[in-house]
Amino acid sequence: MERYYYAALADLLGYQAPNRVRELVSYFGSAKAAFRAGSRDLKASGLLKEGLLSYYEEMYQGDLPEQIYDYCETHQVAVVTEYSEEYPPGLRELSSPPAVLYRKGTFPSWKRTLGVVGSRKATAYGLENARSFARYLAGQGVTVVSGGAFGIDAAAHQGALDGGGCTVAVLAGGFQHLYPAAHSRLFGQIAQHGALVTEYAPWVEPLQKQFPLRNRLVVGLCSGVLVVEAALKSGAMITARLAAEENRDVYAIPGLIHSATSKGTHQLIRDGALLVDGPEQLLQEAFPQCAVPAKKETELSLFDQLPSAQVPQAQQVFSWLQEAGSQSMEQLAEHFSWSLAELSSVLLQLEISGAVRQGPGNRYMLVV
Repeated sequence: MERYYYAALADLLGYQAPNRVRELVSYFGSAKAAFRAGSRDLKASGLLKEGLLSYYEEMYQGDLPEQIYDYCETHQVAVVTEYSEEYPPGLRELSSPPAVLYRKGTFPSWKRTLGVVGSRKATAYGLENARSFARYLAGQGVTVVSGGAFGIDAAAHQGALDGGGCTVAVLAGGFQHLYPAAHSRLFGQIAQHGALVTEYAPWVEPLQKQFPLRNRLVVGLCSGVLVVEAALKSGAMITARLAAEENRDVYAIPGLIHSATSKGTHQLIRDGALLVDGPEQLLQEAFPQCAVPAKKETELSLFDQLPSAQVPQAQQVFSWLQEAGSQSMEQLAEHFSWSLAELSSVLLQLEISGAVRQGPGNRYMLVV
């Protein structure tokens, strides 16, 4: 139960939680001892100023750890403290890492993660870029992290799901108040193919002041952040600033010069963000170790193993997977207008040669 006492302390201390919880646990020896400490002992510790101590006492509920435990057990939510092996390593690098995380779903390996953020009122141009970039990156094994909001966030999550990969949504409230509610179906898909993450107890509503705090988690979970579209004054620009402050790489997609949602990305590029004009370039810049090898380096070794009659078709499939990322059998059949028997035979040969593998959801992707 120690983790639930830890989560209870974090809930009671609110915005003071990240540092105060650690200090209290260190002072009292355990989260349980800190939670059970009386007002006199808390005051004697000198760790809670008068105003915070009064707030703590007002909000205190003796059964709060049990409430958190019951909710998490009922709704299959994991509680991850900063002392857990599951705690994402990138968050430890933040100047203010969260004391606790609530998670629905499964954490990725965190080896290759990229934040994709942008305007809620995105243009069709921005939405298509968010989807296509995320789809390609996910197909190459990159976990796409975003905030679950309308616009660019949702398009990035959906693109990653379409690419058969993993995506993580970082929320600004507790799981009883999923926001936006219109994304409940999308959130369910994310939990199945990645994770929903928040630092807030289940009953905490997503207040406006919590969204900038949420953005620091998006930054901490990633090695870099791609800004697809953003106005000059926007949450995405705050995320980009936080990324730079936390020594993360910042990438930006240029847009139309007269578009308000491109003013921010253009400013980021002027300030030193890397301009990207395609997902392949972004993959090469952000994760050069997993970029798809040039065709001339792979074709000789891979296609020489195939029956000569199938080489042309195999080359077409290989090239299309390089461009589009992971694809289902139905998507490939629609693209090439081949019979399923013919396509299945080509895919089987590519799998045998080691060029292609089947990933989650029976989607085909290149072996990196």
